[in-house]
Amino acid sequence: MASSACAIAPSPAISESLDPAAIAATAESLTARLHSAASLALQIGDEASNLHEVERAYTGLERLIAPVQLSEHEEIHATRCELGALVHLVNAELRRRIEDVHAAIQSLRDTLSHIDDVQ
Repeated sequence: MASSACAIAPSPAISESLDPAAIAATAESLTARLHSAASLALQIGDEASNLHEVERAYTGLERLIAPVQLSEHEEIHATRCELGALVHLVNAELRRRIEDVHAAIQSLRDTLSHIDDVQ
């Protein structure tokens, strides 16, 4: 009886995935993307702090316009036009900072989705 030897050749995809250079490149790419994600997370924290800064300005504006206690009778020497301009500037800055937070969050999502693609 003749014995038949069956040689199994490794799949090219498997051979390439076991290549040390390819593994090192993938690890390096993943490390860079994780670093980028960490940086974006810090940026989001900074942007949130900026939102708190605008919120404090808005609270100050509210206290200027509407007295906290009914017994406050201090006069405000600002015109409606001046107060309107102040509110406009605060709103514009608030919108800008909210957009910055949304952009940073979207960048983080994109980076994290690329990390998932690498794995």
